[in-house]
Amino acid sequence: MHAISKAISKVKLDHVESLLRNDLLDKGVHSVILIDKAGNILINLNNDPLDFDMYSLASLAAANVEAVSVMAGILDEKDMYLLFHKGQNLNIHFKRILSEFLLISIFDKSISLGFLRLKTDELNKFLEDCLSEKALSLN
Repeated sequence: MHAISKAISKVKLDHVESLLRNDLLDKGVHSVILIDKAGNILINLNNDPLDFDMYSLASLAAANVEAVSVMAGILDEKDMYLLFHKGQNLNIHFKRILSEFLLISIFDKSISLGFLRLKTDELNKFLEDCLSEKALSLN
C-alpha cells in the first residue's frame, strides 16, 4: 500500500505545519506548499496572500518534477536533486520528500537559495520520518 493512500493524522499535519512555519515562513519565505506526487495539496502556508492559482501550481509542480525525473533517467542519473526556477520577482524551489511528496517554497531576493536549501535539507529527515509509510501506518 502506498503512503499517500493512508490517512495522515491531523496531529502529524499540525506538527509538520508548525515546523514549516517556524523554519521557513518565519525566516521570510513567502509560501510553503506540501503536495503529494499527484499534485494534491496537503499543507498550504503563506506569509503574504499571493495572487495565483495554488491548485494549478501544485499540479504543474508535480508534473514538472516527474518530467525532470524522467530526463534524469535518460541521462543515467538517479535523479536531479536541485530543481529551482528563478523569476524576476519570485523564485520557486522544489524538494522531494521520499518518493511520494514534494515541498514547494516560493521566495524572493531577500532569501538566498543556499539558505533555503540548507533549511529544506534540515527539514527533510523530520518530514521523511513523519510521512514514511511506517509512520503513517501507526496513525
